[in-house]
Amino acid sequence: METSQFKRIEDWLRQDLLCDISSQIQTQQFQNRLYIILNVDPLLLLERDDNLGNWLLSHFYEKSQAVVRDVVAAIIKEDWPKIGQLFSETEQLNVCLRLSTIPYSREHHVDIPSVYKCDFYSIRNDQSFPLYSFWGTAVLIQSPESVIRTRIIECKICLKEKVVWGERYSNRSALVHIIRAIDTIKLCDHAPEEDAKRRIYTERQEIILYQGSQKKGCPRQCIRVVLTDELVETVTLGETVHIIGLPKIGFEGDVRGLSTRAEVQIAPVPGCRIPTKVYVEAVNVLEANTWFKVGVPELDPFFGPLESPHVCPWQQVDRLCDEFGCSIVPRGMYYNIKLSLLLSIVASGVVRGAQDDGNINLFLLNDADVLVRRLIDYASKFYDRNVTHVVGNVAPKVTYSSKGRSWTVEAGCLFSARGGVCVIAEASHLKKKDLLFLSEGEGSRDVSKLKPSALEKPWVQIADRRGGMTMKVPTDASIICLSTAKSNHPSLSGASGLPSQFIEAFDVTLRTSPREEGGEVMEQLLSPPQPTVKEESLFQFFECARRLPRPHFTSDASHLIQSYWIGVRRVRERMGRKSGALTVLTLYKMAEAHGRLCLRDRVIVEDAVVAITLMEESAVANGYPSVLDWLPPLLDSVKCMQVRLLIDRLSQGQG
Repeated sequence: METSQFKRIEDWLRQDLLCDISSQIQTQQFQNRLYIILNVDPLLLLERDDNLGNWLLSHFYEKSQAVVRDVVAAIIKEDWPKIGQLFSETEQLNVCLRLSTIPYSREHHVDIPSVYKCDFYSIRNDQSFPLYSFWGTAVLIQSPESVIRTRIIECKICLKEKVVWGERYSNRSALVHIIRAIDTIKLCDHAPEEDAKRRIYTERQEIILYQGSQKKGCPRQCIRVVLTDELVETVTLGETVHIIGLPKIGFEGDVRGLSTRAEVQIAPVPGCRIPTKVYVEAVNVLEANTWFKVGVPELDPFFGPLESPHVCPWQQVDRLCDEFGCSIVPRGMYYNIKLSLLLSIVASGVVRGAQDDGNINLFLLNDADVLVRRLIDYASKFYDRNVTHVVGNVAPKVTYSSKGRSWTVEAGCLFSARGGVCVIAEASHLKKKDLLFLSEGEGSRDVSKLKPSALEKPWVQIADRRGGMTMKVPTDASIICLSTAKSNHPSLSGASGLPSQFIEAFDVTLRTSPREEGGEVMEQLLSPPQPTVKEESLFQFFECARRLPRPHFTSDASHLIQSYWIGVRRVRERMGRKSGALTVLTLYKMAEAHGRLCLRDRVIVEDAVVAITLMEESAVANGYPSVLDWLPPLLDSVKCMQVRLLIDRLSQGQG
């Protein structure tokens, strides 16, 4: 095609089709080839009956699609000579359509005809990469029965939305760089088209997978993978990969070598021939949420009865409490403490809203029992840990060593740590001004005011490479407070010497007492039993429980919790004390965590009973009368009987 014909097309575009945004038309000439880049919505071309508009679309679709796919395949293999050969064999004209910036509206729905579900590329030459790279948005759409491959090479997104599968999604940023990102997803053979969609956002990637041959009654599982600039290993369903990083918005340099690749392998489901694998390789992608509609993964045989609907939930948790830390604490000893720790572990790391504090914080008044300290040390390594960046000028490199429980932070960055556990070894040594922070509000808790313990630092120190100064970043972690009893006072405040306002701010408050069976404890210390389940299996179980979708409350469970809360308010009003919303929120958190321990997607009456029982123990330890004595007018006889049965069961193992 001659230059005069290029000029005629450009003039037609400026004067007729795009008179209002004529400045968006660009022409680029390189190696005797001229590229016309249309910064317009392709739907404008689809709506035209003009022969020239139809010619542009048909030329792009028919002539460029095969070449572009070959180029993408060569880029995946990094066969740069092949890419150059493919470009040299193309025709002189490449019409590249790029989606325009149109305000997002829920009422404005776009439906692209199936014939035009093709590739939209903008192509240019970049000297920072070998040969050619792509500029714009690359969306490769195929049938659900095939493998979807999406490759973005040096993608400068100067847009605010993309069209994917006939829908329009809004982006939050006007300029974001996504460099060398690839996802390969194998869909099931019979997945509906609307379920087999992959959405790309500027600030997150969301991959939704639906796999057939699902076991009946299995909940919908979730894996949350945070992707940035660090290499990760293979993970299985129920596990979480945390990769630390910072988006380089506006970065223009060569970023090769900074890509991230994660392989997520799903455990095979009965009826499926092969496991499903998802490969994710990305740079500057903040977050990727992958949902799998599959059954409960294959866990240790110890957890097998957890999936059975015929097993009582109390029996399930009893087995887990007896096994948890059995090499430290004899089976049947400190049942309530173990149960509270398990609920706190499962609640840590659960994805919630910004104002929804899902952590379950514990206060334990310890009567100089070394077993409790060792049990807390054992439980601390099972808490979920994650790191979320805030702001910075360089890419941070943050690693966490599970063996030494230590952080390594590259200088020049600022981030906040979320998750984990902060253990206060001896709260009696803290100053009063450091104790009142928990009762100042029900929002975020500034753990940086607490002194670090021997188990883990509650804050992370950030170094400035230029000035040599350091600063402390607070963490949002679960808090376990241990305090030694100073007297035999019946209340926790009187026995520990700590303000009651500080103690009551914790979700669960328990008091341990020395057991008379000294020989049993001595035998446990001299020859600890071998646990039935390995620590690796416990890690896998806790991760699976955390990544379950948020359980929904049944009407009976919700009614039981609300009725108990009414009883709490009435009892404390008679004593001249008030009970805020923290009490009912704690009940809901503990009931939800107990449901997760049973790998269920709903909270039933038994879960609410466990939460009420622990709340009763906390209230009695704080010097309040038992609320259950005031509840029979509020609850039916069946629910009261369930509460009493569980109290009798727990009292047998209470230390």
